[in-house]
Amino acid sequence: MLDLIAASDGTTRRKLDLNCVPNSFLTVENLTVLRSSKKIIEGVGLKALPGTITAIVGPSGVGKSTFLKSINRILEIEAATHFLGDIKIEGVSIFDKNTDLRRLRRKVGMVFQKPTPSPVSIFKNIAIPLCDESPMSRADLDIAIEYNLSSVGLWEEVKDKLHSSALSLSGGQQQRLCMARAMSLSPSLMLLDEPCSSLDPMSTAIMEQLLLDLRSQTTMLIVTHNLAQAKRISDQTALFWPVNGVGKLVELSRTREFFGNPSSLEARSYVNGLSG
Repeated sequence: MLDLIAASDGTTRRKLDLNCVPNSFLTVENLTVLRSSKKIIEGVGLKALPGTITAIVGPSGVGKSTFLKSINRILEIEAATHFLGDIKIEGVSIFDKNTDLRRLRRKVGMVFQKPTPSPVSIFKNIAIPLCDESPMSRADLDIAIEYNLSSVGLWEEVKDKLHSSALSLSGGQQQRLCMARAMSLSPSLMLLDEPCSSLDPMSTAIMEQLLLDLRSQTTMLIVTHNLAQAKRISDQTALFWPVNGVGKLVELSRTREFFGNPSSLEARSYVNGLSG
């Protein structure tokens, strides 16, 4: 599944042979994203297997968040964008003319860098998306609320204040609430854009364990600047790098190999703290 390819600088770079990744859940094919005719990322190819965590690393400004937001097409909400290439989830292109964007964004959950709970009660943060998806009896809703808050380790902490504002929670609790809200719709793919960057070390450890615990339920992509975090929780690591001012995927390999024996000059330099 891993090939070494020659680079223009004379080095060799490791990449996954995308044709040999069996039963991939997510397939990104030669993706280029332009904003106002300016290329943000170019030629990105990536596959992710079901139930795995892919860490996306690299210096700031190389299009990591752009890549992530392309996968559920919320990037189009923020700015006029143009896409070349393709993104497929379970073999179906997200750019197909028949794509229901509302359904896509429910299937592909997202957690952002800063916690974004709705300014309503803890209870309503979970209840609103659940009831919007399908009407539920109060008894079933209560069970669903407890289940989803328990799945992120938050139930015992908030069960006596469910009708208090979600904004009264700590930053780490708010982020776990956002995770519970996203997971309540049973997404098959979760996108996480630096979800721990604003958390303290204890909350970060809780969040990381949560991601590992939920890995069996959903495929995950996580953008992180914390290389130790990528090493701890991911199955494969993708390095984005600026090439002539455009973000490109320069190395994609199993995490153990990425950190233990990176093949590209950029990855060796980045992993060793010499650049980026």
